[in-house]
Amino acid sequence: MTSSLSNWDQRLSEAQDDTARRRLLAELGGWRARNLTDIQAMRQAASAMGRLYAMLGEHDAAVREAHSLVSLCQTHPAAPAAELRAAQAFARSLGEGGGVVGPRSGSKSKKARKPRESGGASAADALAPAREAAAAGDLDRARSLLRGKKGADAALVRAFVWLNEIRTGPSEDRDAGLEKLSGWLRRQARVAGERSERSERSERSERSERQERQERSKERPPKKVEVEEAGPLSEFLGSPVPTRRRARIRLLEEAAEASPDTVGELALLALEHHLTVEGADVPAPWLVGLVARAELAGQGAAVQERIAALSGEGSVVVAAYGEWPFAVALELFRALPEGTRFDGLRRGVLARGGEPDDRKVWTLQYGKGGDVARVAFATPSEVAYPSEQAKPVAERLHGLAPTALLVAPGTGNEPLRAAAIAAGLTAVDTLDVSAWAEAAPAPTAPPPRPERKRREKSESPKPSPSAGEASARLEPQGPSSEEKLLAVFSASELDEAALAHALQGFERLHHAFVALRGVELSPDAQLAFLRAVDAHAPAKARLPEGTSMAVRLAAEGHEGAKALLVEAPTSTRFGGTGMAHVLEAATTMAGAGWSIQRAVRGAMSRERRQDPVLSALGDAERSIWRLIASRGEQEASLLVLAEDSPEGRAAVPRLMRRAAALVLPEPALEWYATVEGPPAFAVVAEGVAALG
Repeated sequence: MTSSLSNWDQRLSEAQDDTARRRLLAELGGWRARNLTDIQAMRQAASAMGRLYAMLGEHDAAVREAHSLVSLCQTHPAAPAAELRAAQAFARSLGEGGGVVGPRSGSKSKKARKPRESGGASAADALAPAREAAAAGDLDRARSLLRGKKGADAALVRAFVWLNEIRTGPSEDRDAGLEKLSGWLRRQARVAGERSERSERSERSERSERQERQERSKERPPKKVEVEEAGPLSEFLGSPVPTRRRARIRLLEEAAEASPDTVGELALLALEHHLTVEGADVPAPWLVGLVARAELAGQGAAVQERIAALSGEGSVVVAAYGEWPFAVALELFRALPEGTRFDGLRRGVLARGGEPDDRKVWTLQYGKGGDVARVAFATPSEVAYPSEQAKPVAERLHGLAPTALLVAPGTGNEPLRAAAIAAGLTAVDTLDVSAWAEAAPAPTAPPPRPERKRREKSESPKPSPSAGEASARLEPQGPSSEEKLLAVFSASELDEAALAHALQGFERLHHAFVALRGVELSPDAQLAFLRAVDAHAPAKARLPEGTSMAVRLAAEGHEGAKALLVEAPTSTRFGGTGMAHVLEAATTMAGAGWSIQRAVRGAMSRERRQDPVLSALGDAERSIWRLIASRGEQEASLLVLAEDSPEGRAAVPRLMRRAAALVLPEPALEWYATVEGPPAFAVVAEGVAALG
C-alpha cells in the first residue's frame, strides 16, 4: 500500500506472531469505531486489518476488508488514484478480480453492463445458506430459507430438498411423492405432457389434501409467542425473551423507554443474548436502535468496547455500526433542539431482498409530544444505485413520512435522490451539521396507517352489532393498567384496594415492576406493593424483582422487608436458602455506602447451558447469591455462599468470574485458599472494604 494507507506499516511489521496480530486487530477495531465519520481513517483501518487477516490466514475476512477498502476509496471525498489502484491490487492479490472490487481508477471505457442472468452471483450468494442446510440434511431449514427465492438455481435446490424429503419419508408415500415432484419439474421446465400421465386418482388426492389443509388452518388456534430459556437478559427484564424477532424488539424498546437509566446495560445484555442464541455469524441490525439510544444517553461505553472487540474479530454481528449512516445519524440528532425525543433508528426500509445489502437506507425518527419526523440516510458512494430498487425505496419512505428528508451523498446515489424527489420528498447530496437544526423536518402528526384489505369469506356474513354494542365500542377506553398503578402511588394516601385492582389488569406482574422503574416510592409504599403482588401472584411463582426490592429495603433497615424475606409464607416467594447471610452482607454493603441494585440467586440459565458442571448440579447450587451494587459511578458484584456444601464448593469457581469478592462460611476459607480467584472473606465487613 502507498500514501496514507501505509500509516500502520510500522505496527504491522512489529507484530511478528499471531497473538500480537490479534491484539493489533482489536486495537484497530476500537480505533475504527471511534473514527466512524472520518473516511480517511476508515480506509487506513480497512487496509491494515485486511493485511492482518491475510497474515493470520483468514482469507474471507481479508477479502471482506479489501472490498470495504475499495468501496471507501470511491466514497466522497474520493481517494487519490494511486490509493485506489493499490486497494484494487491488494484485492486482486487475494484472488478477487477487478470486476468484483469495482472499476479501475483512470479507466475511461464505459462498457455496457450485460444483463444479469437468472441465478447470477448475487442469487448464488443468497442461496448459500439454503445449500448448506440441504447438504447438512436440515431439510426443514433449507425449505424455509428457500421461501420466496426465484430463479433456476433456487428451483434446482428446491428440487434437491424435495427429492431428499421423499427418500427419507415413509416408503408407502414414495410413489405419490415422486409423481408430484415429476409434475412440478415438468411445469418448471415447461415440458408438455399428456394428461394421462397424471391420473384422476392423483388429482383427487391433491384436491382432498388441499381441502384438509384449509380446514385445519381454520381450526388452528392462534400462534403463541414462543419464549427462550431464562438467561441474563430475561432476568434483567424480569420476563422470558420471545424467540420471534418482532416481539423481542418490542419488548426491548418498551424496557428501554420505561427505564432510560439502565439502557446501556440493556443494550449490552441484548448483544450478548444475540451472540449466545444466534451466534457470531448472524447479523443483528435490529439492535442498532437500542445501541443508538444507549449512546445518546451517555451509557454506551461498555457497548462500544464490546463492539470494538467483536469488530476486531471480524464478526458480522457488529458490521452495521461501521456504516456511515449510524455515526452521522447520532451526530445529527445531537444537533436537534433540547427536548427532542429519540424514537428510533432503523437500518433498511423494505423487506428482505428489496434493497442492496451494502446500500441499506437508514431512518432516524424523532419527535415532540404526539408528532414525529423522519430523516433517511444513504451510504455515500460513487457506484450507481440500482435504478429498479430506487423507486420502491423512495415510495416506502414517503409512506412512512411524507415530509421526510433524504441525505444521500455521492454521485452514485443520484438515482435514489431523483426517485425521492419524484415521490414528493426532499433529497440532498450534502448537509452541514452546524445548520442541521434549521434544515431538519419539523415533527408533524404521523400519517394514518392504511387499512388492511380483508378477503371476503364464502361464509355467511356475521350479524351487525346492535346499537348498544356499537355505542360501547365507540366509547373511549379507560386508563391503562400502568396509568392506574401510577395513579395509586401519586395519591395523597395509599388505597390498598385500588392497588389490588390495578394489579389485576397486568397479564404479567413483571410489567408492574417495569411501570414503577424510575418512580420514587417511600419504603412503606414499596412494602405495600410487595404485599399486593404477593397476594396477586400464583401460589408457587417466584418474583425476582420483588426479591431485589425487598433485599434493598432490608439492607436500609426496614424490618417489614426483612420479614418478607425470612418469615413464612412470603419467604417461599421472595427468600431462599441462606437469606439471613445474604441480608448480613447486604446490610454491611449499605453501611459502606453501596446501594443494592439486584439480588440474584444461583446460576443463570446461560451459565448452566455453557458449563456441564453447573448443568449437572441443577438446583443444588441455589445457596449461592450475587449482590449487584453501585456506589456513585462504581459497580461491583459480591458473591455469597450462604451455606457450605460440596455442591456449593463445586459451583463457586464457575460463578466467580465477574465477582469482585466472595463471602464464604468460615469452614470454606481453607478450601478456597487452593482456588485461584477474587479475594474471599468470612467476615462480611472485610469483603465490603475490599470493594472500595
